Amino acid sequence: MPVVALRDTGQGCAVKVLPSPWLLLALVLWTLASVGGGYAWGRHAEGNARDAQAYRADTRQADADAQRDGHIEAIGATTRRATNQARNDTQGAGDEAAARIRTVLVPGDCRTVPADIVRELDTARERINAKIGSGVRPGPAHASTAPAAY
Repeated sequence: MPVVALRDTGQGCAVKVLPSPWLLLALVLWTLASVGGGYAWGRHAEGNARDAQAYRADTRQADADAQRDGHIEAIGATTRRATNQARNDTQGAGDEAAARIRTVLVPGDCRTVPADIVRELDTARERINAKIGSGVRPGPAHASTAPAAY
């Protein structure tokens, strides 16, 4: 309830209405609450904005990491395929060579060398060594005409 005060100013009576002290207190409290609530809401909104920014940065980093990991996996898969293909090619070549070696048959008449051919080869070797003078081509430890054991 407003307070009415009468005052004589010398020119007549003037009526001045003064607000109630309770109304002034309510106005001050309402202003403080508005300012405090705005401050608190701003701090809350700032925190939310900061969290959203951090979340976006984390999401971008996770996407970049996932893309990088995908590239690494693709390179690894390509390398594994190439390595396995090289192993298979090498193994196949080794198996083919071994099969060829196993399947080569030496005719029976080639397994023994007649003694007269061995003597001729020894004589030729001796002549060449004598001509060279250094004996760089030594003979076999035991020249035999016996059939080789297969």
